[in-house]
Amino acid sequence: MGPGQRFRTDAQLAAFAGVAPLEVSSAGRTRHRLNRGGNRRLNAILHRIAVVQARCSPAAQAYLARRRADGKSPREALRALKRFLIRAVWRAWQQCAPDGATVHCLNDPARLAA
Repeated sequence: MGPGQRFRTDAQLAAFAGVAPLEVSSAGRTRHRLNRGGNRRLNAILHRIAVVQARCSPAAQAYLARRRADGKSPREALRALKRFLIRAVWRAWQQCAPDGATVHCLNDPARLAA
């Protein structure tokens, strides 16, 4: 059971991590809020990564700016960034091929760049 084998879709991984959006509707307005369930340690790690990327990464800053331009609040934009990050983890896991008991892909930049 290597990385990516436990979850069939990125949505399952996002739900496990607690970054899948939950719909909250009131008075005809549909919004999404952060899921308070899931693996809190993984969620905390993703939060730290998202905050650092929001500060230091031009690509993440552009992503957040696009979400803000779409009318999302800063918290909603950060939630979207965390979901974006979990999709990136999912894609990296899908490119990994188990080789015996170890997985040789996380140190190979050529596989992650694809």
